[in-house]
Amino acid sequence: MTTATATMQPTSLWADLKTTVNSIFGAIVAIARTTEKTVNLAELEVDNLSQMQHIRLDATMQERAEQQATFTKQLASVKRATNKANKAANK
Repeated sequence: MTTATATMQPTSLWADLKTTVNSIFGAIVAIARTTEKTVNLAELEVDNLSQMQHIRLDATMQERAEQQATFTKQLASVKRATNKANKAANK
């Protein structure tokens, strides 16, 4: 009875293991780089949104200040008209 035995070459196994490990680490590095780019893009988006909110807030505050100035002028005009009417009524 003859049995066949396979001889394993350690250098071949070592080379295969080394290639596999390098491939795994390469994939991990690629994932890390992609993740870093994604995080950087997300941070930029958050910064952009924050800037847009500040710009809109400034615009809203300016609009409110203009409205308040208009209302103040209108109120002064109404007060003058009321005072004028009261003076005319008292004559």
